[in-house]
Amino acid sequence: VSKIDAGELESFPVGQFAQKLQGQVAGVQINQSTGQPGKGMGFRIRGAASINGGSSPLFVVDGIPINMDLSSINPDEIETFSILKDAAATSLYGSRAANGVVLITTKRGKQGKTQVDVNASFGIQTLKGLKTPDVMNGEEFAQYKKEYYEDAARYEGYTGGVPEQYQNPSQYGTGTNWYDLLTRNAATQNYSISVTANKDKFNTAIVLGYFRQDGVMYNSNFERYSLRANNDYQVNDRLKLGLNIAPTLQIKNNQNTDGGWQILSAAFLADPTVNPYDENGEPILSLNSPGMFPQPNWIRVLHEKTSKTQDLALLSNAFAELDIWNGIKYKFQAGFDLGAKNYRDFTPSTAGGAMFTAPPQKASGQYNTNFHYSWTIENMLMYNHKFENHNIDALVGYSAQKYSNEYNQLTATDFPSDDIPWMGAGATKNGDNNIEQWALASVIARANYSFKDRYLLQATFRRDGCSRFGAGNKYANFPSISAGWIVSDEAFMEPVTNVMNYLKIRASYGLTGNYNIGNYRYIAGVSTYNYVLGGSLAPGKGLGNLGNNALTWEETKQLDLGV
Repeated sequence: VSKIDAGELESFPVGQFAQKLQGQVAGVQINQSTGQPGKGMGFRIRGAASINGGSSPLFVVDGIPINMDLSSINPDEIETFSILKDAAATSLYGSRAANGVVLITTKRGKQGKTQVDVNASFGIQTLKGLKTPDVMNGEEFAQYKKEYYEDAARYEGYTGGVPEQYQNPSQYGTGTNWYDLLTRNAATQNYSISVTANKDKFNTAIVLGYFRQDGVMYNSNFERYSLRANNDYQVNDRLKLGLNIAPTLQIKNNQNTDGGWQILSAAFLADPTVNPYDENGEPILSLNSPGMFPQPNWIRVLHEKTSKTQDLALLSNAFAELDIWNGIKYKFQAGFDLGAKNYRDFTPSTAGGAMFTAPPQKASGQYNTNFHYSWTIENMLMYNHKFENHNIDALVGYSAQKYSNEYNQLTATDFPSDDIPWMGAGATKNGDNNIEQWALASVIARANYSFKDRYLLQATFRRDGCSRFGAGNKYANFPSISAGWIVSDEAFMEPVTNVMNYLKIRASYGLTGNYNIGNYRYIAGVSTYNYVLGGSLAPGKGLGNLGNNALTWEETKQLDLGV
């Protein structure tokens, strides 16, 4: 387990907590796989631990596993991070722990203290200092093309002559630098205010935040509005109640700039002798140079295409903790993770096409909606007792979680004009929708024992049942055991304590799982097929894929030895 106090990272002016954790924890790699503003980060704890079931760790916020986008969490809401890396620590989360676990604890009020914190930062993102693409300028490219046609005439029997566009290379100078035209210096800003208070038996923490990041490519940005309210109430000496509510709104404007033949990579291949603007200062429609691939004017694509996502999320949990008797406690916790997202895409006829295909093309639009919810219920019985040289800490519990996600998609073409970007204006429409669900039920047990705070032993067991697996393999067991010996506390170590003041030997072995295989994989699938009967088309259904009742868990066994 590695634990980090978020207060140590407050000075990092970034919009995601993952960016704050980069380089802070041994064995944890955090990478940004895309430069699009607001996109989440990739986590790897001790490398990839799966063949094809995903390698992202499980994220748990205030005890509740979450399914939401990590970028929706305001880093200023967080009190501490705990990274669980080895199987002895993660096996308590069983079938979801093979890739490690990230525990996030959010801010709470401090005893007898009222505090107001304001955090503000503003920065500029720039590409200056980065290596720019090593491509030819206008004069160099025109000279290259001129020599190409001259060689073709000399050696290949070409008779068309040098196109007029390339006959006088010196007229272009540096020409058009597409990289500079499509990129900019972009602002990033973050503001948050938090109020934590404790009065009598009531404890509260409220964090309000706003974050905006403009992309270094035009017409790309990300905004996040966030609120968190954590409240605890000590009813009496035995009973404590809590309620946490955290709504978030994210707005993303991101063009598809990543991957092959997308805006930026394709623009590197654009002809630098072409002026993207006509004599009136208006962007030209397309790029069609002699001997070159036809393609859109990427300035039009970047500024005229709409690609907008709005994501509303709510993360909430409530708990009741009862001190029963003599170190025995019971805790009930219920969590709710809800998200509603819509995505709107519209490509006008002037920005249609792609690499090898120049506009004008038919205007096209797409509108997707996505609604998901997940609830989690946990019942935990805990025991903690210390007598003489012995210390016992035990836990048994039951947990259940259900997830549901409904997705709808509508596409449209044949718009009357580029001025009406809404799906209702398209004459031709196609739609699709689907739903996916899964459920998880678990029993949990853990026991810690220490003697003289020197000899340590822990055993953990979790039995998970998941709807994703075949009839004969819905349940699996995930045990672990670990032991430690603090040698430096032994009497025989006293002569060397001035050289070595702490020495611990430890070992652990555990079994964890990975349930990220997708839904309904063990069931035979039905697909739509068409057939011609009696001279007319008859729609029908047929077997799309075979079922597999033997489908089971992906498991990881891990042995750790440490000094």
